[in-house]
Amino acid sequence: MTAAGRPAMARRGARAHGAGMSKAHLFFLFVVVGCAAAPPVAPVPSPSPSPSPVAPVPSVHAAVVDGLVGAWAGELDSPFGAFPFEIEFVREPDGSVHGRAEESPQEYFDFQFRRTAGGGWQLREEGSLPGVGVQTQVLAPAGDDDGRARWASEGGHLVVTVEVDGDAMLLAARLRGEDHATFRLRRVQAVSSP
Repeated sequence: MTAAGRPAMARRGARAHGAGMSKAHLFFLFVVVGCAAAPPVAPVPSPSPSPSPVAPVPSVHAAVVDGLVGAWAGELDSPFGAFPFEIEFVREPDGSVHGRAEESPQEYFDFQFRRTAGGGWQLREEGSLPGVGVQTQVLAPAGDDDGRARWASEGGHLVVTVEVDGDAMLLAARLRGEDHATFRLRRVQAVSSP
């Protein structure tokens, strides 16, 4: 924490890590069955054709998580004031998406989106600030009725809304029903080093 009451990350860009992302491709296979030559017995009407398979539409949560991968920079509006913020989200080998902005082992923000056994996306967020300590929450998908992906803690005391629109990202946290922190970020080529 600086003398002005702002975290040290306000003075310098936060460190982040990076990696590439692979994309899955969906293929359809059609099989044609031939008939053996035999004398016709009676004409058999052919069944009506089945509709072509359609790829499932990803959930709002899955689309947001996929859109997070990359480097982001902008501003964090927090209880400590507004300050510059940088983070890079990477797809891990297990398929999770992870972003960490770290000034020091005592001063960091960490976000990890993991696929659950049911196919949804869970958010584990952790933050540490000198004089405040470490706070960790595991949040479950909490709805997307307005097209926004939300995650909430058990009991709903913390709700995080994430929107990714091309090169713009908004991550807003509400604590006990009140605005707590808002990250307004733009996609960048890479996160700068301190």
